[in-house]
Amino acid sequence: MHSSWRTVCLLGRLALAIGSGWAPAVHADEVTDRLKLTALTEEGELLLDEADALQPMTDRLAREGEQLDQIEPKLREESAALDAAIAKFNGQNKDLERAVQEHRQRCPRESEDKALVESCNAMAAGLQSVAQQLEQERPRLHTRQQELKARIEQHNGVRREWAMRKRDHDARLQANRTDSEPWLTSAKSFLVSDSMKANLKKAGDPAQCKAAAPAELTGVGPAEAVRRVQACLKALAAVPVPTKEVR
Repeated sequence: MHSSWRTVCLLGRLALAIGSGWAPAVHADEVTDRLKLTALTEEGELLLDEADALQPMTDRLAREGEQLDQIEPKLREESAALDAAIAKFNGQNKDLERAVQEHRQRCPRESEDKALVESCNAMAAGLQSVAQQLEQERPRLHTRQQELKARIEQHNGVRREWAMRKRDHDARLQANRTDSEPWLTSAKSFLVSDSMKANLKKAGDPAQCKAAAPAELTGVGPAEAVRRVQACLKALAAVPVPTKEVR
């Protein structure tokens, strides 16, 4: 902020004008108020310009954050469904292993019992069919697992990159808020000073200043408070300074 530099320049120009003898005379307190008003208005404009410049990125990060938040539940659902499919596959494999073991115990390599042979052959055919189905399912599950893993890793990378950008942006927002706090304190004190109360009445109590009254700013966020107070200051700055002719 360069408000102090601007104040010095304004003082210099004013002193030159008064010294030349052509400027209309004004009361000392009115000069001081006008200088203070100009300095506060210029600094407030800088604060708002910076806040406005940050707003598009604030909105963009908010949208991206919402999109990421929407993706994550879907990924969790897919992961849970895949885990269930893998658990089912593993359970079927165990069932198959138990059935194969039972077949070995029940069915000899050779037998004269025709009924037993037919039963064992039918059981073996069924087990073979189940084994083939599981072998076909294994690569599908593996592919599904790899694809989901890649998407989760990609999402996590995007989330980390977003978090870094948001952290840096939040730091800039906080710096703007930190700069706004002393300005707000100074501007509020200035507006409630006795001389400015009188000036408010002379200016016809602008609507902008009613919205910037202390009671109206209760519960209002810093950014909105700066905007309201600045609107009041600009409304007052637009009112001509009362003057008297030099005799």
